Amino acid sequence: MMMPRVYIIGLGLGGWRGLPLEGLEAIRRVSRVLVDTYTNPISDEDLREISRLSGKKVSKLRRGDVEEGDAVFRAAEEGDIAILCGGDPLIATTHQQLVRELRRRGHEVRVIHGASVVTAAIGRSGLHVYKFGPPRTLMRPDVAPPGEVLRVLAENISRGLHTLVLLEYDAASGYVMGGREALEILYDSQRRMGARLPERGRPTLVMARLGYPDEEVVALRWGELPRGEVPGPAVIIVAGSLHFTEREYLRDIFGLDV
Repeated sequence: MMMPRVYIIGLGLGGWRGLPLEGLEAIRRVSRVLVDTYTNPISDEDLREISRLSGKKVSKLRRGDVEEGDAVFRAAEEGDIAILCGGDPLIATTHQQLVRELRRRGHEVRVIHGASVVTAAIGRSGLHVYKFGPPRTLMRPDVAPPGEVLRVLAENISRGLHTLVLLEYDAASGYVMGGREALEILYDSQRRMGARLPERGRPTLVMARLGYPDEEVVALRWGELPRGEVPGPAVIIVAGSLHFTEREYLRDIFGLDV
């Protein structure tokens, strides 16, 4: 007897509009649709539209449902299900663990990929993908000290590499870190630590809500702040050494004189 199939589907960027056509076909076939609201923020409008498109009631998955998996495993025993999550599903290690456990239990797992902010931000920046060093996630200082992020920034810069900094999202409280807030945390921490790198003037990009109609990209230099808050979800890219084509892109597209 074949076990029910589980689809893990990336919503990509921009909410329900980023749902791949293959994913849309899958959610119309399955018996239940579950949406992970823990690893990425998903609005009530997105949930309503996914319900309308699938013709099914959509159930939210919270942190314990995703990490422990009991709700998913129970649903998967009753019939084919689809689990939707923002971005690309297997970027999050939480979903990797879920795939492993589902397969261990005998389910066929079909992963349908979506766009990730990791690749989207790098592509939008105009910086060469093979020149990026390790990324890091910046949390509020009372959650995790920002020193590790600054350490990786300095190490990447010393090697001529660019850095992608992801910003905190806390599903339990609904907190989403904004771009200006993130820079203020990093600048304050750098002053306290007396860290030399990143040095003032280094090209920096703040990218918010990529894929949404109100997306925003702010180009500035390290040490500067946007005029207002840049609401999240957002990421920050700090440039390393620049190839002449990267300089031209930053100048022509973002108006940075580099």
